[in-house]
Amino acid sequence: MKPVAVHNDYPELPEVPFKRTSVPMATVIDCLNKITEYDREVRIMALCIFRNESANGRKGVNNNYAGVQADCGRWYGLEGAIGTCVRIDSGGVARRFICFPDTPEFTLRLLCFKVKQRGLYAGSPDVKTIEDFTKSYLEHWVSRPDPTPTINEVAYWRSLYLAANKVIK
Repeated sequence: MKPVAVHNDYPELPEVPFKRTSVPMATVIDCLNKITEYDREVRIMALCIFRNESANGRKGVNNNYAGVQADCGRWYGLEGAIGTCVRIDSGGVARRFICFPDTPEFTLRLLCFKVKQRGLYAGSPDVKTIEDFTKSYLEHWVSRPDPTPTINEVAYWRSLYLAANKVIK
């Protein structure tokens, strides 16, 4: 099979083979509860995004559990990334992903940093309700052209939030 050429915004990082990784949610929750430099609401939303982007820790891409891609612009705060890899995404498109060190802490710290930076947490100026968060996630994380959430999407994010609220201290 001929290799697929995919744009790379991180040419300084080595390309490594795609590897599916996973991490138990208990490990993720424990790690997030130890990242105390971020407010609880930031860590709650980081857990929600982690669970959504990684299918509850079961579908990491080379220890990237946040869906961070390397073919659509550079991300501030990725110091420590170890490479990039190419894989076919859920829509059937070849995409380049950032590869992280072998620990969920890297993804979780990045998520906390980005959630705070982008105001994707309850109590930020633009997020007062789960509907607000869902719309902000769709607009600022997924980059969906029309970020208006459906009733089912809001219900899904509400369930993620309520579950995270029970486990994040």
